[in-house]
Amino acid sequence: MSDKKYDFANIKLGIVTPCCVSTGLKLTAKDYLYDATSSTMHFVNHLKWHKFIIEKNLFKSYATYIANLSDNRNLSTWLQDEGYKLSDVKETIIASTHAEPTVLKSSSKETLNDVYRCMRLPDGRVYIPGSSIKGFLHSAILHHCIKKDSESAMFYWNKLKGCIGGKFVNIKDINKFQREIETKFLHKLLLKDNKGKDIYSQDSLCSVMRGLQVSDALPINDIQTEMLQKIDFVLKKAKAYDNALPLFKECVLKGCEFQFSAKIDKSMFSLIGISDISQLLTICHEYVNFVQNIFKCAFAKEFPDLFELEDANIYIGGNTGFLTKTNVLSLAPNKDVAKDFIKILLDSIFGKHKFDEKISPRTLKCTYDGYSDTQMGLAYMSVVK
Repeated sequence: MSDKKYDFANIKLGIVTPCCVSTGLKLTAKDYLYDATSSTMHFVNHLKWHKFIIEKNLFKSYATYIANLSDNRNLSTWLQDEGYKLSDVKETIIASTHAEPTVLKSSSKETLNDVYRCMRLPDGRVYIPGSSIKGFLHSAILHHCIKKDSESAMFYWNKLKGCIGGKFVNIKDINKFQREIETKFLHKLLLKDNKGKDIYSQDSLCSVMRGLQVSDALPINDIQTEMLQKIDFVLKKAKAYDNALPLFKECVLKGCEFQFSAKIDKSMFSLIGISDISQLLTICHEYVNFVQNIFKCAFAKEFPDLFELEDANIYIGGNTGFLTKTNVLSLAPNKDVAKDFIKILLDSIFGKHKFDEKISPRTLKCTYDGYSDTQMGLAYMSVVK
């Protein structure tokens, strides 16, 4: 729907590869119930769970169990030792997800791994915050603006290289530089304050991103989730290999669908050459292709199946990699000249790493979905007619 000032659309978001928008809160084995007979993980409503604890006079035992760091029993085992079954606490369970026995630490079947769960509404339904979607749209729009202004991109690329002092990058300089390119490519609004004075261009009020509104994405079908293990596909000496990590995330599975609404202020977005939401989705598709092509150059030879994907035009959630969060490759004339700078940047942030010679960073974030290894975090947006 469009009028003279706004373009509005309802957008369907279909999951292409497992996605996890996490709360960021790590759950230990004492925070969730695991049913080994059905390979199911249950999350509890804390108010109802604590009500159960109080009503059954279990508070003292529960407090001792939580406080005792050497007590490695998982929550289901503690519940059973107190004389109760999972069926006794079914009213406290707000959500459940499938979890294969790999969530069990190999050292002990009584000990479970730490996990991260999806963001959920108070009624237990999975949702995707609008802020996550808008964050990706921001990256795609900035990439588009940089690529269509090659002269400015080269100027800022040369300036970025000036942030290197020897073999070290000053992170404060990088943060300052980030604000500069935001100002150059996105801060196009010429505003005055209530006293009639010009508002400083670096102020976020001057960003055209003010003209983009994105709602939370709510489920439109049954959302299936599964606790999946993080797998890093890594390059070492120009060879790729997989590295399974003891990190598990609740992921929304392929085929699940959400819907959200988006609205752009055309008077603002016209300043960067964007006229409607359909054009914005095209820009997102171009950005995902840009990132995927970077990874293909490094990983497709050894792992071609990782790139046999349906069309995607958005990265969703965590574990989608460093490339989606940096403007370095957008500014650089090509990936080869960007490579050395990114090595130094990552060394400055995370300490020394033995990076490869084909791509920086060298990691492709993946998981195993029960059928095959797959990338994480890809989805497809389409306008609902």
